[in-house]
Amino acid sequence: MAEGSGETTVSAEQARELIAGGDATVIDISSDEEWNRIGNIAGALRVAEDDVESRLDEVRKDTRVIVVCGDGERSANVAERLRERDVDAVSIDGGMLAWADEKLPLQPSEDPALPSDPGSVEDDKAPSG
Repeated sequence: MAEGSGETTVSAEQARELIAGGDATVIDISSDEEWNRIGNIAGALRVAEDDVESRLDEVRKDTRVIVVCGDGERSANVAERLRERDVDAVSIDGGMLAWADEKLPLQPSEDPALPSDPGSVEDDKAPSG
């Protein structure tokens, strides 16, 4: 089970490390314009800002939730709403602009450490057969 650390934001690089380690689920609330202009994180679950709480059943329970938008402002508010519901949620400080500024992989990703299936929330840590 994911445990909260008291953090409300993470840097783009910290987010990438959590994602690559399988320790985070990304919820992207970027607008269509942001999604197309900036790009997106491979494997992110794209959700409208107003629908996040109703779609929490699609998020793995054993991971931290990283909420992201274009500049990090709206995602910070959504992450706060999720924390009020006892979800271990943070936002990326600076949003997708910070991710792009750090030259981190954008969808489609060439980074083998990041998931390649956008919207995937499968539990890849489940024991096999």
